[in-house]
Amino acid sequence: MQSGGRSIVTTVPLGDSPPTARGTVRRTVPRKPFSSTQVLEGDGMNTTPRHTLLQLSLFLILVVAILSCKTAPQTATLDTSKITTLIQVQSTGLSPNNDGFDDSIEFQLYTERRQDLKSWMVAIAHTVIGTQKVFSGKADLPEFLSWDGMARTGRAPEGLYTATMRLDYVNGSRSVTAKSAPFRLDVTPPAVRVSLSPVPFSPDGDGVDDEITISLQTEDPSGIESWIIDILDPMEHLFARFSGMGSPAQSLVWNGRSAEGELVQSADDYPLIASVRDTLGNNAEAKKEVPVDVLVFRDGDRLKIVIASITFPPYSADFTKISADQSEENEWILKRLAEILKKFARYKITIEGHAVMVYWYDPARGEEEHRDVLLPLSKARAEAVKRALTGLGIEQIRMSTVGLGGSQPIVPFSDLENRWKNRRVEFILEKQ
Repeated sequence: MQSGGRSIVTTVPLGDSPPTARGTVRRTVPRKPFSSTQVLEGDGMNTTPRHTLLQLSLFLILVVAILSCKTAPQTATLDTSKITTLIQVQSTGLSPNNDGFDDSIEFQLYTERRQDLKSWMVAIAHTVIGTQKVFSGKADLPEFLSWDGMARTGRAPEGLYTATMRLDYVNGSRSVTAKSAPFRLDVTPPAVRVSLSPVPFSPDGDGVDDEITISLQTEDPSGIESWIIDILDPMEHLFARFSGMGSPAQSLVWNGRSAEGELVQSADDYPLIASVRDTLGNNAEAKKEVPVDVLVFRDGDRLKIVIASITFPPYSADFTKISADQSEENEWILKRLAEILKKFARYKITIEGHAVMVYWYDPARGEEEHRDVLLPLSKARAEAVKRALTGLGIEQIRMSTVGLGGSQPIVPFSDLENRWKNRRVEFILEKQ
């Protein structure tokens, strides 16, 4: 008989007779399928199939594994890709030159997850040269970080920089990084150039060169914060000022007057100082002289030239007792004056000498000073100028001189800063 495709054949003896070949009966007994726990009875012994033992072993291993998973501690991986992290630079740059302005730069460090932080690092790198400074720490991330511009070997080189922050977390999937906006390290003052046109200028109202154009060119990688142009009088007191924020205009025009409306002195030089400051506090200056021509003004039917810049020694009319620079300045003024006087050949010229009264506060002593000192001194100086002009080609017959001492001041003698303007020579031109 077949069962499951297989059969078992057994031999059963007949009666009590020993089995013989003739009397042997063959019968087929059906075989049931084996289960994992089935035991076969044959010869009085229990027998387990090999494949059943293998299945049982695998089953036991699986059970042990399941039980182990249930009892072992669980370790989660932190998904750091979703953590918001920022490093913000608090200014556009730094200028570490110990001037007290922008000597360092500050960064604000932020992460939305501070727990589980293992370590942090901030690297400050020049965009061309590379890393110049590294800050690092363990779990405690500071809120702010300051850099003074110093690298391992001294002050870091000038140029453009960025700061990169890296955060590492316990069981983090990867490091978290953030980069700052670019900033600049700059300790070089701005480049400044000043040019003037025309030179000299002559703001006397005749329509020719009455104004001067001042051009101020600046250059700085950090940008210009502010600029000032100061024009000083010959005694280096502030006379006029121009200023502005940001880069200056290409040029500005000056009419030769102060904020109070005072006109520049004839045939004199006015120092100009251009001061420029960049956005990181670096300062630069450029200096020029604004030369003023001999100015000729119409005064009714007359023409008048007033010059306060002809230099004499104290209480003297001797041109030879001054410095070489003063002599050179006098020579230029007198030559220029002679050129102009030659244009008015049909005019006679009166040369007036004026002086500064020192004892103005004491009427009696001031009168004595005027009579005994200033009148003869101013007359002698007028004569010295007349001789110099004669040597430069002005006919002596056209010129006359007078000394007026301190009788006609143009500013009060008590104005100590400006009374130098009273020490002057005037030229009155009248048609013959």
